Amino acid sequence: MAKIPSNYIQTGLDVSTRASPWRETYTTGSYARMTVRAKAMKALAEGTNRQLARMPRVNFAQAVPLEYADNTGGDPLIEWRYDDSVINGREQNWHIIAVPRTTGSGSQYAARVGGASGELSHLLSATYASTVMWTHAAAMPMLISRGDQDDAERTEKLSTFNGCTVMSMVAQDTELDYLDTANHQYVDTGQAGKGEKVLADLGESMRSQIHSNRTTNLPILFNWAAQTNAGTYADVSATHQQGIPVSSATRVNLIDQSHTYRYGGSPGFSAHVQHHGWGDQGTTNGKLVRVQCRVLAKTVGGAASSTIYMEGPPVVSNNFTTIEITNGAGVAWYGDDSHHVYLDSAQADTITTSSRNKIDAFGYIDGRTVEQQYVYGLAGWVSGPPYA
Repeated sequence: MAKIPSNYIQTGLDVSTRASPWRETYTTGSYARMTVRAKAMKALAEGTNRQLARMPRVNFAQAVPLEYADNTGGDPLIEWRYDDSVINGREQNWHIIAVPRTTGSGSQYAARVGGASGELSHLLSATYASTVMWTHAAAMPMLISRGDQDDAERTEKLSTFNGCTVMSMVAQDTELDYLDTANHQYVDTGQAGKGEKVLADLGESMRSQIHSNRTTNLPILFNWAAQTNAGTYADVSATHQQGIPVSSATRVNLIDQSHTYRYGGSPGFSAHVQHHGWGDQGTTNGKLVRVQCRVLAKTVGGAASSTIYMEGPPVVSNNFTTIEITNGAGVAWYGDDSHHVYLDSAQADTITTSSRNKIDAFGYIDGRTVEQQYVYGLAGWVSGPPYA
């Protein structure tokens, strides 16, 4: 399912009625020019603070059908990766939907790997002969403290214990009821009090905060995490929830290996990014949307390393990136700032041709003899601008 990255808080913000430097005259009904008012700047500052507080980013989201969800426990069970640059994302809400086990004993719960003592879900104690999603599903919220942003890529992991069966999970920054001036991005609206001068530094404060939020609080466009087998990634023989095996010397689509090249109908990660550029779509920054690509994988057997190939629409020439998975290095995250593709903000979301905003992921082992590639996680997030 394609993701829509635009936040309703940003798209629904309209302070024009309060910030306009025009007023309607009582006598003629015409509009008269007014002086620049502190009230107008205060309205804009309040709108900026609203954006800073009410735009919590979703950092990870995944659902698994009950019949494929791990029902024994894994430490860790899943892991995911994202860019951690959002200043106001000091806390996260992990929303988990789970069902109790069918066999076993002990308290069932989920917990953050490496987290504080309180960063775990509530306990499930029941055991059923069989579980039904609609009857036995329980919400298991967790509040996670991140503290200061890393300004770098971040990996998080979730563990489950004693048969807690997780069907879905969303990790999202906490929406803020107020902005802590000691820790959060904010604009001081007191500078625009009644009768005060509208100073240039208030305008600059708003510009810098909006720019910071616009270039860091950017959407995660795709992510997928394989489940471990009791805490260890398995060498699976067929694609399922524990991983994706690739044993081809030529490119095969990771979602459906019967597809060997990108086209309009091939399986991939779609995104609604129309009008998501920076400025005029006739410019590079206004037209392009850059997506950083990462993969959790390993290559074993033989000597050759394997490759993950990710390809976007033909918005620029050679719009693909190749990520090498080192043979014998074990399971690791691969990819850096050079591994990105572009989407087209000027392209309509309704098209179905090869130009649609979709990223396909392929795997292969060039010159393969006995080598095997295993994929356990995929992630992609918007970065930038500027691009030029």
